[in-house]
Amino acid sequence: MTRIRVPGSTANLGPGFDAVGLALDRYLDLSDEPFEGSEEVPEDGLVRIAARQAGNDFPMFGASTIPVGKGFGSSAAEAVGGAYLARVCAGDVEPTARAAAFEVGNDIEGHADNAAPSAFGGLCLAVQDRVHYLTPKLDGLQMLIWVPDQINETKVARGVIRQSLELSEAIQQSAATAAMVAGLLTGDVAMLAETAHDVIHETARLEFLPETKSVLQELRGKGFAAWLSGSGPSVAAIAPISSASDCAAAMHGEGDIFEVVVDTHGCQIIR
Repeated sequence: MTRIRVPGSTANLGPGFDAVGLALDRYLDLSDEPFEGSEEVPEDGLVRIAARQAGNDFPMFGASTIPVGKGFGSSAAEAVGGAYLARVCAGDVEPTARAAAFEVGNDIEGHADNAAPSAFGGLCLAVQDRVHYLTPKLDGLQMLIWVPDQINETKVARGVIRQSLELSEAIQQSAATAAMVAGLLTGDVAMLAETAHDVIHETARLEFLPETKSVLQELRGKGFAAWLSGSGPSVAAIAPISSASDCAAAMHGEGDIFEVVVDTHGCQIIR
């Protein structure tokens, strides 16, 4: 048996649209044989489609703790995972298998902000044709994600985003993205809280997600670093551990609240 694990992710992180993502400790496990709790992956599903694109398709079995349609990068995890298992079972070793899995996942997804964290782990920055993967410094901080019952389709959500910006808006967006990345790398939670200045996707998407909008405004109004996770409807936030309970209390909408940590491994063989 060969069993692999691939993490989900939270993408955009506010202003880093289609360019920044964090791998999370919510996982898709895939294997070439059944394992406890697994189900056979549909032949026409994304996992098998990715495997075929990677050049080595066969029956696969999987189990997942990644919420689907909630902004956790579940489709990217499936694409990266299917390709990774296919290449590992074909005899590829690292870093070849991981690089091939990312290439397939990125091609299927069309943007790297979820595929890169699922492949490489940690904090990933997609810059033109290159991906930089870094380890964020979140000592003394807690990440929380509020997950409502609503499901959001990424393809539909992408249809409402802006296609152009004024120069002043572009400057604001780039400054906020730089501050967000710097805050993650230094653990400066105050800097992170100042980066909620997206003008490309959040405003438009939140008009269709009123409860999500209310939760996000509440968090930001109380000074917490918070963002729409991927295309939503979930909201992610980072707070000092001492303020984590206050952060959770601000997530007042109907839904579940999860404590998550950053996965620094990316896709990997676990058996």
